[in-house]
This record gives sequence, C-alpha cells and structure tokens, in this order.
Amino acid sequence: MSIFPKISLRLEVEKYLKEGFMNKEVVSTFGKQEAERKFETLLNHLSHPPSFTTVRVNTHLASVQHVKDLLFDELQKQFNGLSVPILQHPDLQDVLLIPVIGPRKNIKKQHCEAVVGAQCGNAVLRGAHVYVPGIVSASKLMKAGDVISVYSDIKGKCKKGAKEFDGTKVFLGNGISELSRKEIFSGLPELKYVIKCLEEICILFGGSRKIKTIYLRSSVDSSITPQLTADVDMPKTEFIHAELDYIPDSWNSFHVATVWVFGSSSTSGVEGVALCKRCPTGHSSAILLPWYPDTGASGVFPEWALCVLLLWQPLGQLQVPSWNLPSAVVTHVLDPQPGEKILDLCAAPGGKTTHIAALMHDQGEVIALDKISNKVEKIKQNALLLGLNSIKAFCFDGTKALKLNTVKDAEGKPPFLPESFDRILLDAPCSGMGQRPNMVCSWTLKEVTSYQPLQRKLFTVAVELLKPGGVLVYSTCTITLAENEEQVAWALRTFPYLQLQPQEPQIGGEGMMGAGLSLEQLKQLQRFDPSVVPLRDTDIDSLRDARIEDMIWLANKDCIGFFIAKFIKCKST
Repeated sequence: MSIFPKISLRLEVEKYLKEGFMNKEVVSTFGKQEAERKFETLLNHLSHPPSFTTVRVNTHLASVQHVKDLLFDELQKQFNGLSVPILQHPDLQDVLLIPVIGPRKNIKKQHCEAVVGAQCGNAVLRGAHVYVPGIVSASKLMKAGDVISVYSDIKGKCKKGAKEFDGTKVFLGNGISELSRKEIFSGLPELKYVIKCLEEICILFGGSRKIKTIYLRSSVDSSITPQLTADVDMPKTEFIHAELDYIPDSWNSFHVATVWVFGSSSTSGVEGVALCKRCPTGHSSAILLPWYPDTGASGVFPEWALCVLLLWQPLGQLQVPSWNLPSAVVTHVLDPQPGEKILDLCAAPGGKTTHIAALMHDQGEVIALDKISNKVEKIKQNALLLGLNSIKAFCFDGTKALKLNTVKDAEGKPPFLPESFDRILLDAPCSGMGQRPNMVCSWTLKEVTSYQPLQRKLFTVAVELLKPGGVLVYSTCTITLAENEEQVAWALRTFPYLQLQPQEPQIGGEGMMGAGLSLEQLKQLQRFDPSVVPLRDTDIDSLRDARIEDMIWLANKDCIGFFIAKFIKCKST
C-alpha cells in the first residue's frame, strides 16, 4: 500500500514525463485511462523503497554460500532472532536478496522531533544512518538519549537550525538522539583533524540504536565487526595519516568513522572513512580514506564506503553492502570474458567496473574512465582493496576518448585508437529519475532534458572504439523515453552497422512504445518499471508463507527504474 505521497516534481517536469508515458503509441494500444493510471502509479512507486535489498558478493574473494551464512547470522542479531530469508538469485548467481519488511504501522510518533533534508531522508529509508550535516531542525528541548521522531523536509522549506517546523514533512520513523540540540548545531571544533566515533559525534542515530523506520531494512554495516588478519601497507600518496591523542573505548582495533579534515582556508570538512589503530603504548594512529559523496547525499554516511574494510574478514567478502538489482543485471548482460579488453566509459562510482573484472576472473584488461579525479581515485582504491589487478582507471573525459591520429600509444592510456575494445559498457550520465526511494526532485525541465546530447556524444565515441563483432551495452537509471528508447532508435538510424541483440538474463520488461521501434526491437530491450506491481505490505508472517519463486519475481519487478540495450557491431567503421 502507499504510505508516502508520490514523488514531488516541478509542474513542467511532471508534464514532460507524462507526455512521454502517454504518447500516441501507448495511448492507442492501452487506452488513455490505463496509460494515465500507469504513469501515476509509477510516480507513487518512486517515493517508496524497493521490496528487496540487493547484495552483490565479490566472488573473487569468497563463495556466495559463505557470505550468505555470514549475513544470516547478522540478520538474526538485527531482527532479534527472527528468521529473515536470504535468497540467491537464480539468474544472477553472485546476487543475494533480502526482503524489506514494512510499512510498519505501529510506530508511535513522539513529541520531540528532528527534521532532515529530503535526500538524507531518502537514504534513511535505504538503511543509512543520519549524520549532523543532514539535520535541518531539532526540537528546542531535545537531549542526548531522547526518543524522537524523524521527518523528511520534502519541500526544502525548513530553515536550518529551526526549533520546530510545521510545513510539509513526511514521517520516517523513530530513533534515539545521541546528541542534544545544542551539540548538533554548535558546529565542529576548529582542528585540522577531528576524529570521533560514529556514536559520539558524527551520527545522530546509529550503532545499536538505529532509527526504527517505517520500512525495516537489513543493515550490512559496521555492526559486522571486522577481524584484523594482516598489517596494512597502503600507498601513502592515496591516504591521509593522522596522529590521535585519544581513541574512544567504544572503537574496535579498526573502526569506521566519519572524519572532518580542515585546511587553513577551508570552512567545510572533507569526509572520509578512518581506520584507527590503538597501540598498547598509548600512541595511536589513523588512516583516512577519502570518500566522495554523490550529489545531494549530504549528511548521509554511504554504505558502500565499507569497501575500505575489504582486506579483513568478514566484510572482505562483500563487494558493496547494498546495490540495485538492475546494476548487477547490466554487467551480466555485457557478459565479459577472460582475456578480453573492456572499456567502462563512464565508470564512477566503480561498482560495475569491479563487477566486470570479477566476472572475467581478473583475467584481461578493464579500462575505467571518468572525468572527475576524486571518483577515479575511489575506483582505484576499490580495485586495490578487492585485489583486482586487471582494472586501470584514468581521469579522462569519455567524449574525448577516441584518438584522432593513428599513432599508437604504447602506454595504453586514453585517448585510444579506433576499434580497440572487445566490449564496452556505457552506463551513461542521466537524469536519474528512476532512483528509489525519491520523494522529491527539484530539477528544472532544462536540467532533466540536458542529458540526451551528452549521451549521444558518448555513444558515438563508444561505437568508434568498439571492434567489429564487439558488444556495446547502453544503460541508464532513468525512466524518460528520450534517454532510453529514443536513444536506441537514434543509434540504429545513425549507425546502420549496429544491431540490437537479445539480452541474457532477461529480467526486466520490454521497452516502452513511442520511439518508433518495432515490437521485436522492444522485446530485445530491458526496461525496469516498478509500476508493474502494486506496492505491498511485507511482514515476517507473510515471508514465512511466501514461495521462493514469488519472492524472486517480486524482486525482479519492484526495483529502481532502469534501462538496458545491447548492441553488436557488425562491421568495421
């Protein structure tokens, strides 16, 4: 059932999307009323989380069964002995699925409140904790230890530091405040390095006292204590080292924490993940691995940051604590083979890059490009920590990756000669309108429609770099017709030597009408549309009675909005 309002969009954006979903082909086939119902259902689904948490296992380091056993033990602790099923996907053998329980209707709202930004609120519903930067408002008398209700400011109208807010807000759940209102809004100490554990400064709700949200998601985070198995020898150029006078008793030998690093001219910190080592002599040290949050994720500690623990057990066997199912599907559709040379043209944040290398058994060459240097460094760190030697990441603009002269580059750096790659993944920059949960998108129509030209530039470069007989996979995490089916129609017109290919595995639905593609061509596409299934209430009792086949089917359908097209290049250009 629907418990949140539909995603809030600018009127011009909603009108634009509606025109795409109610185009002439769709209306003539399904009727105006049904087309409009499906569109409204989609907007409603976008504000709610998917029905399953997806975990991709790094099979380069561990077996799926071993990680499944570790997760089972952890979930037993999180859910007080309740048996929550962990399913291995039948078509994606390295993917595990954990059902999301909710919505829970017995959570009593408290008089004491905290209001967080909309993007922070979205992340909370996906299992993240709340940190000080994400908090907009807190009740006047809020003290550490208070049970409080957490709300999302979906309209962005709450003033920072407000003591109360009566505007539009959405209830997310309850938690226990680790800080008082005064501590939250007092600012951070004027120190070069400020390192405090999650429970003491960085986090409002966390540790064992996590937010009790309306949707109960498994949390594969620092609650699984890593066990040190080897000394750390990391390149000093990639990390920041700090000496500590004090490490709180609650920290383990190696502890995940958010760190603020202040420079002489900086007023805002650089957040990162700290590995802090306690020495018997009292001398302590910390290593800070910088992380680079996605746009709008302010105040949220990202679950993927736990990849820094991959040198240790048991988290060393997980690639990323939480993924979206279609993100795993697209790499399997690419079907990388050992010994091949593969290009990930827009690689950040790097999850698909490492997945490609793992599927190739780390045999071959995976080139990852991104034009933002911080994100490239993160890809390198992930590859290092996962022990994947086939990955080479470069800070380079993908639109300029084609070498215009024919002089061979002996170093193997971009730009590259034409027809250099066996397979290319173009997970294109997009409007991201398929992400869930997303209660609000403040983008203008100009911003939403700005991606199509860039996608075409990147696609043109990808085609030139692909060998004859090579495979090109194009994907987005958006729902717009212009960025998906219209791009496929344009590609087939522009590059007649490209052919659409059937996809394996075929988990999503067929493409959407309206771009002039034939029914046969639409069947060769994959569009993940969460509106095809109704929003459901899930509790422990219903999970006990559910068939595995039905749960897998639901996980395949009730995910984020996503699109995949697979092409083969039939001849040389």
